[in-house]
Amino acid sequence: AQLQAVQLAAPMTMKLNLSIPLDAESKKTTQVQGMVNFNQGNLLLPAWHLQLPNLSGQFQFTEQGFSADKVVGTLFNGPVELAIKTIELNKMHAIT
Repeated sequence: AQLQAVQLAAPMTMKLNLSIPLDAESKKTTQVQGMVNFNQGNLLLPAWHLQLPNLSGQFQFTEQGFSADKVVGTLFNGPVELAIKTIELNKMHAIT
């Protein structure tokens, strides 16, 4: 639900791996692993009245959360570099 506060519009490419157990008796769960590359995008954070244009980078995601080590763009008319990851707070996910 936290990601609803983030809007990213950019040309993107995605690689996705899904592992779905088909055996009804299997104790394995569905596993998701993906990577998204984006270039010259626009990130909106409406709750904070922030916009980050010219955003480029890559993020990875699984069924557990997502992360990005080096995302570059513009904030307050200057360059910015971001690192983002999902953390668990009291069994709820948040973005830092």
